[in-house]
Amino acid sequence: MSIATYRLNLRDKRYAWEDQARSQAEEVAGWLAREMCNEHQEVEWKAYVRNGSKSPVYDVLYVTRDREDLDASMPEFISLLPPDTTWDFFPTWFGDQPEGNPRVYMTFRDKRGNAWQRDTHGRLTPTRRPVDHAPPANRLTGRIR
Repeated sequence: MSIATYRLNLRDKRYAWEDQARSQAEEVAGWLAREMCNEHQEVEWKAYVRNGSKSPVYDVLYVTRDREDLDASMPEFISLLPPDTTWDFFPTWFGDQPEGNPRVYMTFRDKRGNAWQRDTHGRLTPTRRPVDHAPPANRLTGRIR
């Protein structure tokens, strides 16, 4: 086997691993739709998070952003989203509901513990959240060193 063939095989294995690692994350999406809110008896934005994969996702942070890309509602945290599940809720807005089309920003962890983000344009990228850099907590006190 030549060095070039070895490098090509190594590259192909790396691409296959990256595709496999990304495949579950591609099945997770968030969006907003205008629907009737029975509580307020009016049409409001309703938020959705869909895990279409065959494995659960963890630590979903769902943030609604306005057209200036500022947080428009209280973030929603979902610790576990089971496989093949859609979670829905009416966001708690900061003031009035935003004009125009609000957008969704999400972060979550896949079954391997990898952190992902889906930006306000729907693009999926691996990410590291600030909590990923936190030092371990003391076992007795629970305080971070």
